[in-house]
Amino acid sequence: SNYFLSNGLANIHLWNELGIIWGIATDSILSNENLDLVEEVKFAINHQSLYNSYKISDSEAFKAITSNPAKILKKESELG
Repeated sequence: SNYFLSNGLANIHLWNELGIIWGIATDSILSNENLDLVEEVKFAINHQSLYNSYKISDSEAFKAITSNPAKILKKESELG
């Protein structure tokens, strides 16, 4: 949604260096064109590569939609 609303793009490479746990999710149809999680992952991979010269690995992408959001929500024993 940040990109769609012209609020910038996260620097995932920097977040990884700082040890910040991050995830990829859908937001709302008000701040995006669709709510397809696969499309969100593709978008994140593409835009990180284009604008931050950072390649999100397949492993990172998988964690970004499974275990990382569970950790962020403190639900890792139940979800992810």
